[in-house]
Amino acid sequence: MDQAAGYRVLLSNIYAFAKRWQDVITVRQKMIVMGVKKPSGHSWIQINGVVHDFMADEMTHKHSSFIYEILCEIPKQTHQEGYEPDIAGIVFFNGDTF
Repeated sequence: MDQAAGYRVLLSNIYAFAKRWQDVITVRQKMIVMGVKKPSGHSWIQINGVVHDFMADEMTHKHSSFIYEILCEIPKQTHQEGYEPDIAGIVFFNGDTF
């Protein structure tokens, strides 16, 4: 994995937030040409005092169904408590290269 992948993704997201779409395209194209791919998300969760690590969309972990059940509850709970996220600057990437 290219050590600069995270920085390039961050740069692309900053450009997108600033609506600098040509710069977003330039960064993404450079990543494709260089063969740089965004690393999979990696998270940790504590269950009954034991810390477990897992990758995004991983279903092989023995507690994966419980982990995703809890993760699905978080937005519901925050919404019930009045939190409304500001998603205006979020850019969603699809496919292997984003």
